Order: sequence, then C-alpha cells, then structure tokens
Amino acid sequence: MGTCEALRTRMERWRAFHSRKTPGDLLFYVWGERGVSLEGFLCQQFKDNPPERVLDEARIPGLIEQYVAQLRQAVDAGYRLDDDATATALVYWGIGALNAAMTGGEPFHDGVTSLFDPNLDWERIDELAFDPDNKWVRFAVAVNR
Repeated sequence: MGTCEALRTRMERWRAFHSRKTPGDLLFYVWGERGVSLEGFLCQQFKDNPPERVLDEARIPGLIEQYVAQLRQAVDAGYRLDDDATATALVYWGIGALNAAMTGGEPFHDGVTSLFDPNLDWERIDELAFDPDNKWVRFAVAVNR
C-alpha cells in the first residue's frame, strides 16, 4: 500500500471513529521513531550554530525547508506500520523556548529539546509582559509562518 493510500485508509478510520456514538472502538498508535521532530531539528540547529544565525529571520524559511525535506523522507517509513497514526508537523521546539518567549530569558538547547532555568522570583510575576520584539516571540512567529 502506498503512502497516499495508507493515509486515506487511516483518515477513513478516523472519520468512522469520530462519527460513532457508541463505545467500543479504539484508535491506536505504535510508539517509536516516525520521523524527525521540529523540536529536535531546531534544537540541534541552536546547539550547532550561534543563536543569532538561527534567529535570523531571513534564514528561517530555509531552515524550515530543510526540516520539511527530512520529514518527507521519513513519512513513507511511518506508514509501514498499520496503525492509526497520521503525519503531523508540530510547531514546537521545547518548553525552554516557550519560557524564553514569555520572560525574555535565554533557553538552553541540548540538541533534542530546549530547557530553561527559571530565575524569576514569584514576587516578580507581575513584571511579565508580552513583548512582540522579544527575539523568541519573533522566531516563533517566523517558524509558524
């Protein structure tokens, strides 16, 4: 069965599952490596390069093109198992980056995810404010585009 046919079959099972009103059906997913995650891809970029290079908005489309090319190569392998998983491109690169976008701090990228050392005292929580010029907010917007 080809990738497109496998995807169609899985989507039919999803539609049938969500249209039923009686219990008894399950959708299942076999856990395992199904392709490169955006989180891992971007965190590896931050680990291997100076952050300013990865954050350069002119370079982000090229990075995403690289990620999509790797994802496309992995999609066929993900359909070799006959489960109910469908390909997903999740725009997320770790909790550390999300915290940095909210606080203006700096995340740590270990090549798999991003981490954040919270050094904000609880009493300072009211100081947090959305900053559209925060480099991590701008990066998140550019990646989502």
